[in-house]
Amino acid sequence: MACGIEKKRKARRDGAVGEALAAEYLRKKGYEVLEANYHHVHREIDLIVQKDDCVAFVEVKTRSSDAILEAPLAVGRRKQMFLFSAASRFLAQKRVGDCEVRFDIVWVETEGADMHVVSHIEGAFTPFGG
Repeated sequence: MACGIEKKRKARRDGAVGEALAAEYLRKKGYEVLEANYHHVHREIDLIVQKDDCVAFVEVKTRSSDAILEAPLAVGRRKQMFLFSAASRFLAQKRVGDCEVRFDIVWVETEGADMHVVSHIEGAFTPFGG
């Protein structure tokens, strides 16, 4: 039992570090981080960023280099629907004007103590099934 709890703690720590790494990576690409860990009801968006007239809702997936399931495949339709719901609420709350809205994935990989961004997948999915 303790082993399972420790694995969950490590996964949470790795996830938090991965999100911070992803935020820094996006800043270097010219994005402004509007929110980190935005919550609405029981839904969370890891990062909300903006560049020019585009607001991107970003799911950060941190995976070990030997993970069976690649990060982009780990964002299933159910998770996407949660993200769409929270994004809709954010846009209504912040009264974001006329802008492009996109849903991205940033894939962070761990290998031992090393962690790095593998890719930033712009427009990884859409509310319309893309």
